[in-house]
Amino acid sequence: MRRVILWFVLVVISGGVLLGGLELLLQAGAWWVRATGRGTPVAWMTDEVRVLCLGDSNTYGLYLDPVDSWPSQLELRWNEAVQSPKVKVYNLGFPGTNSSNVRSDFVRMVDTFQPHVIVMMVGANDFWTAPKKLAAPTDSARSVSEFVESHSRLLRLAYMLYRANSDDELQSPRNQATPSEQAAGVVRREFEFGDEVFEVGMVRDREWRPGVESMQILQQNLEELVRLARAKNTPLLLMSYPAQGGFYPAASHLLERVAEESQTPFIDLRSEFATRCPDRECRELLFPDQHPKAAGYKIIASEVLPRISQLLAE
Repeated sequence: MRRVILWFVLVVISGGVLLGGLELLLQAGAWWVRATGRGTPVAWMTDEVRVLCLGDSNTYGLYLDPVDSWPSQLELRWNEAVQSPKVKVYNLGFPGTNSSNVRSDFVRMVDTFQPHVIVMMVGANDFWTAPKKLAAPTDSARSVSEFVESHSRLLRLAYMLYRANSDDELQSPRNQATPSEQAAGVVRREFEFGDEVFEVGMVRDREWRPGVESMQILQQNLEELVRLARAKNTPLLLMSYPAQGGFYPAASHLLERVAEESQTPFIDLRSEFATRCPDRECRELLFPDQHPKAAGYKIIASEVLPRISQLLAE
């Protein structure tokens, strides 16, 4: 029995030393790449760059075929223009999504997709949908776990090997709302990716009164999303809305403010569309309710593509 226990202890210690040595070797390699000024090979051990797009109907592509949304156009344009590495864009935008929805599942989304870049445009729905109740803050043990997951090269290598041999695809959202929920103004959908399920949608709460509180919640959520992205060591790109009407200007203002204060990369789509539109309605690029048309999404994709290339090269 003592020999068995001794053998088990030796195996555990040897395994720990081996894994620790591999981690140190990978960290040293990453340090050397940064020290010599060479760009990190973003597609190392895989054949693709992963881009995660988060937001609402303006990211989803309301009224249009999925191929006309800006995430789909981004993937198509990148892969037509760039020989290697190819890009894989995951569009988790959905109509009615507010910043609380994104924040509640953000860490799990990043852990699941392991994106090289996150692109986010969210906030307009915070002014007319109820905020989602968020889980309690993580404890110190969870914080240590998140730090290890975010900075371990060995875990990242293991994930890349797994993804290289996996054929999981992001499934179109399925309706999960009951008839009574739908009658009450609740929209619930589920995205599936492998074994992971992400719930999206909105809740029309008659007791919720948008106002100053909506602005405060949106700003807090955006600031926390920036912090979480940095904790995960994942570049985040924020964008304003292209539209000028409704709640869009207020949301765009906060997106720009948080980006400026946190020094987060930002694309000012509002100004870009304003220079292209002869009037506020901008009928060539926007529908009457201010959602982008296919031509508008083409402009967004053309603005996002070089910024992603820049972030990957840094």
